[in-house]
Amino acid sequence: MSRQAHQVAKLKFFVHYFDRLSSLPLDQPLGCIEVVQNVNTSQNCLLDRSQMPLLPARVHLEGHVHEQFDKLQTVAATPELFGALLSRGLGESEIRCLAAPEMAICLLVAKHMDDKSIIIVRGAEQFSQVEGEDFSLRWAGDLQDHSPKEKDGSFVTTIAFVDPKRPDRHDGNDVFSQLSAGSLNRELEKATSAFEILPDTSNFGSVAADFKAFGRMKGNLEVRALILWAATSNAGRELDLFVHKDIRFKRFFEDLRSILHEHNQTVGELLQAVTAASKLDLAPGFGGVFRGLLGCMDIEDLTEEQIDNIGNALSFESLRTPSTGQWIESETGSDSQDG
Repeated sequence: MSRQAHQVAKLKFFVHYFDRLSSLPLDQPLGCIEVVQNVNTSQNCLLDRSQMPLLPARVHLEGHVHEQFDKLQTVAATPELFGALLSRGLGESEIRCLAAPEMAICLLVAKHMDDKSIIIVRGAEQFSQVEGEDFSLRWAGDLQDHSPKEKDGSFVTTIAFVDPKRPDRHDGNDVFSQLSAGSLNRELEKATSAFEILPDTSNFGSVAADFKAFGRMKGNLEVRALILWAATSNAGRELDLFVHKDIRFKRFFEDLRSILHEHNQTVGELLQAVTAASKLDLAPGFGGVFRGLLGCMDIEDLTEEQIDNIGNALSFESLRTPSTGQWIESETGSDSQDG
């Protein structure tokens, strides 16, 4: 496929949208789409003092955020939301807009996100199926959106677009740049703006986040996960992470989560440990942040051996069922009620 084919595919999404509109009955309630730019007006993000408990956080090997109609969907974006949609933009936010073209209204009414704001879109209907990504993107046919609706025909699907900070290439170790006071506070303010209880989002008890999309923004995924977990818990929401078969992340995060839940750690205690870990010479490789964090937590009976062993429980292939070859959703009870 040529590098220009994805641009032709983008046009197909919009042409199909107008074809669908032309076939709608005139008496059908159309509903509406709402765009809200939510701004965090607090001077400082003081989540490190929060006494809120860490709420359940589940990791899913399969599934997609856009299928989670009963959750507040979170999508990683650039500060200029959909800014490259009509040029070469192929990020997760642009792909979501192609599937639901009505979201392109954001280009007119709420395009830019600064360090204290995020954009929430409510009621966008999906019209097309998407296949591939980057230069292999293609229109894959019509989609009938079966999301729940309000009485006026508006879809209840709600998406929070958040722009994670990309580590500066000149910062050297991106983990330490992300854990610096300025960067950490900025990310927490962003997440707080996205997940705090608003009239349009109060009915969502959980936040769904696509970690592949956050990975596109570079930076350390362990740090991003901790920020999401702290911010969702502080807002009184649970967290569902979709990691696209990243079994390594699933193992490490669920081991960390089990230890923190077992010892009834709070949002504030988690973030205090994150700050303390930023001053350490963290071990290289995946798991270094999680292990450094545990070493900084005031948990009396936690041993160095337990810390060293997080993430080492199961091999990649052991999570396939022998009969079907399908991925086991949770070998440690991550989808249970007590999460």
